[in-house]
Amino acid sequence: MSDVPLTHLSADDLDAWIEGRLGSARAGHLRHCAECRDLAERERALLELLGALPRLAPAAGFEDRVMARVRVPQPAVAIAPRRSVAPSLRRPIAATVLLGMAASIAWSLGNRELLESWGAWLLGESSQLLWVSVQAVASNLLEQPWSREVRSFIAAPGRLLPVLGAASLVYASGLLALRRLMALPTAGVAHAR
Repeated sequence: MSDVPLTHLSADDLDAWIEGRLGSARAGHLRHCAECRDLAERERALLELLGALPRLAPAAGFEDRVMARVRVPQPAVAIAPRRSVAPSLRRPIAATVLLGMAASIAWSLGNRELLESWGAWLLGESSQLLWVSVQAVASNLLEQPWSREVRSFIAAPGRLLPVLGAASLVYASGLLALRRLMALPTAGVAHAR
């Protein structure tokens, strides 16, 4: 049996090998795996070829010639700056809003029975929807394959008590940590100025 890992080298491993910082376990894999060794040698050869290429820089004035050809189109619809409502229109708008509110209040006072019936219907329908949703979720949970184990675990208080005790300790620890985090600093604490 060999101590060589079964996984091939990753791209990060190849980069580390080229930089000379590959770990001994991965270097051992590289010595024993012809596929990884071939890949590493090809990558090194490619990097040497790329390093040998001459560095190219654009000709003088290239940026100016390109930017001279760039045309930024004007937007099809000019967006006008937001203007406030003209002072001559403020009073009619305010009067319309106040008149609408007064009409709404008057209608509500005159149709209390109708509003109450709508409220009762809405409350009844929403409570029925809530109850049906709770029943659907409960029946779905009870049909799960793990529900029998959970019920048997909850049915045995001897098993449930340690879990509840541990949860209580974790909760109390969290409260103490939160209290410590929220405590005001003491006078002896140095403050940055």
